[in-house]
Amino acid sequence: MKEEREAKDFYGEHYAMDYIQYSIDKLGLSLENLPALRKLTEDQSYRIRVIVEEKQRQNDQYKSIEDHDVLLLGLIDILLAIVYDRLTNGNELNEANSHINIHRLAATLACFVEFDDVIQMLRSFYRRSCIYPYYRHKEIAKMCVQHLTAQLATEERRIWIQEQLLHAYNAFKTTDCAVLNHYFIKDFIRYAELGLDTEALQQCALNEVHQDSLGFGEDVLVQKMLRDIMAQEESDSTDSDDYESTDESDSDSESIASVDQLSNPNENVLEKLMNLNLSG
Repeated sequence: MKEEREAKDFYGEHYAMDYIQYSIDKLGLSLENLPALRKLTEDQSYRIRVIVEEKQRQNDQYKSIEDHDVLLLGLIDILLAIVYDRLTNGNELNEANSHINIHRLAATLACFVEFDDVIQMLRSFYRRSCIYPYYRHKEIAKMCVQHLTAQLATEERRIWIQEQLLHAYNAFKTTDCAVLNHYFIKDFIRYAELGLDTEALQQCALNEVHQDSLGFGEDVLVQKMLRDIMAQEESDSTDSDDYESTDESDSDSESIASVDQLSNPNENVLEKLMNLNLSG
């Protein structure tokens, strides 16, 4: 049901255009690494304490969880969605779309999915990163996986997780369109504070599924759009030649050709893309 809905929501033209544009100028995004981890501020620590104390009677339930697998996979899914939002929004909370990004990218929040394993969770994240956000590219999703992996390997992983969850908490608390997600995030904040199994978390190796096809026939779509763009450029070039004066000198023709090359800096990029294995 989930993948059927994703297939219906996949917009091939948007994906193909973003794929090509990313190869040219990274979609105009800086995509720099997120800022170095800082200690939680007093306000952040206070907010976590308040959220935990809201369900103080249930604290023992978080501490006595035996099977962490489903919770950890859901947590990682949400963290990847948060990192994607932060990378594409200049590490700022965007009141217009941060809650939408996080909600749609994380199937844990959008569909309340429970994943069976890491591969299934990562495949879901890669697919949804090319369907729902404004900027759609697997390379951005791959950066999120790499950043998350690096942060989970540090001693301060719990603080980093709490900081990301607070980002999502702030995104959802100002909107009514994802009320359940707001409460869901609060539960994960309690879990991170009271019951997080850091050893099990470290064992969740984020395997490489980046090269796998998304299952939308996306390679064919990108190749078709590339052919259309290059055909249009050739057509435009031919049309412009028709207007050239027949008595132009050879030197003038060479000069025009040089200008044309300078005015089409993306031509070589398009030709190279035609020969790429696009699943990568």
